[in-house]
Amino acid sequence: MLNCEKNVIIFLLCLLVMLFSCADESSDNVLSSVTKENLSLPKLGLHGSEYRNQRYLFKLLGLPVNNWTVQEISNKNTSDAFLDWEEIFGFKVEVNEMDSLLLMEPVAESDFVYQLVDVLENKLPHILIWIEKQTVSDINTPKDYVEGLLETIEFLNEVGALRENALKVTGQGKILSADRVGGYYYDIVADDGRHSKASLFMRSTSNTFYIYHYDLWTPDQASYEKYLQIYNQMLSTLAFNTQ
Repeated sequence: MLNCEKNVIIFLLCLLVMLFSCADESSDNVLSSVTKENLSLPKLGLHGSEYRNQRYLFKLLGLPVNNWTVQEISNKNTSDAFLDWEEIFGFKVEVNEMDSLLLMEPVAESDFVYQLVDVLENKLPHILIWIEKQTVSDINTPKDYVEGLLETIEFLNEVGALRENALKVTGQGKILSADRVGGYYYDIVADDGRHSKASLFMRSTSNTFYIYHYDLWTPDQASYEKYLQIYNQMLSTLAFNTQ
């Protein structure tokens, strides 16, 4: 009887050791799995040809890093240029309603210029990515936004407000991000030869509309044709997540 009880006790002790060993091994496996998962999470911000923005929940995986310089920027790099729009379009621009994120310039054109007003002054081709924030709006879709803007441009052309630099819309239409979010684009040519393409997407929270601007600007038709494919390739990798 004593031997039987002794054997039972030994068995229970062995069982406890096995259970705790398995638990430790399981814990190690879980920790290892979590560590590997953290290591495999994509990096936020600008890293090589990839850019992920956690605040606005989007990513671009095909930035033109070959023969281009890509830099993260802020409103201090663009506010002067945005304020110049007041003189052109005749309405006040609230810089705090904008968030400038990325500026890209071809290496062959010049050394990188950080200030957008100088980029435009020197007629440097570039791609600009920025976010517009609105808390009160009757705009429901990117198409509504673009059509409203084009109506304003048409009016300014008619009254001569744009002087010798009248703008002509050469194309517009629907587009889709890589994860099938709908957007809208438009092409504009100025009388002095400037050619630009802008692609817009819109997302909203409970009280704020976010309008995503992806803009290509070139000083002439030749550079527009040269850089349009690069711009389109970059835009084809746009998705509204960061994974």
